[in-house]
Amino acid sequence: MVNFLTLLKDTFRQLQLRAEIALLDRDATNRQRAFGVELYDLIERQRGTMLAQIEETIERSNNPNNSGGGATTAAATTTPSHSGGSMSPADVEGVMRIFQTIENEIRVPLDACRKDVGDMEASVPRFPSLLIQRRKEEFGVAVWPIVSKNQWLHESLEEDLNNVLSKTKKNNNNNGNNDNNDNTRDISKDIGNLVTTALKGVVEGTKTTITKAIGKLSPEECEVEACVTLAKRDVAVYEDTKKEKLSEIEALVSGGSTLECC
Repeated sequence: MVNFLTLLKDTFRQLQLRAEIALLDRDATNRQRAFGVELYDLIERQRGTMLAQIEETIERSNNPNNSGGGATTAAATTTPSHSGGSMSPADVEGVMRIFQTIENEIRVPLDACRKDVGDMEASVPRFPSLLIQRRKEEFGVAVWPIVSKNQWLHESLEEDLNNVLSKTKKNNNNNGNNDNNDNTRDISKDIGNLVTTALKGVVEGTKTTITKAIGKLSPEECEVEACVTLAKRDVAVYEDTKKEKLSEIEALVSGGSTLECC
């Protein structure tokens, strides 16, 4: 039979642990909310910079007296748009979306948040800044299940490539130097299949690769990746601590030394 003082002590400890877990859940949610503000503002800042660069490029390409256009602007004038002979900023932005991997992954909640924030900022009278911030925080909570489970595309490709190289090195050691040509053809074939499968998956949106589609495609994507990685690291600290406390609760309950067990 459990000692009464032990029963009270362990029951109190269990209640204490549950309270600490509730605080950890709150802190994790607050970090996700802060992440929403950080990610939204970062994406919008990058988007504004990109649109400004697009407009400047198109303006230079449409001005024959401007000597600064050069080969950089030639591509912008060769693709027709809906309204004329050169692409509009909206057309170019649509093309650039192909390379905005994380934005594409969270496109629906991102566009919804962008619309809501735009309406709030354009309203008369203007919405308080606190409400706008809360909308961005809700965005962070909404996209967290998506970004927290993804694996970086470059990491998955690096892992697969290392597997191919390890396999080839092992074959070289087993077969000797006489089969080097055959092994070279094998590795080329394996790497070719790897790249083809990865690209096909990204384009077609297959489950095996699109869930890893937060990749290093540009300095901007690296900045977005860093924002996501830091948030994941912070939340992981809360989650790990929570698991430890849940394990302690489970040990108390299985030991029959808490009030609910008697």
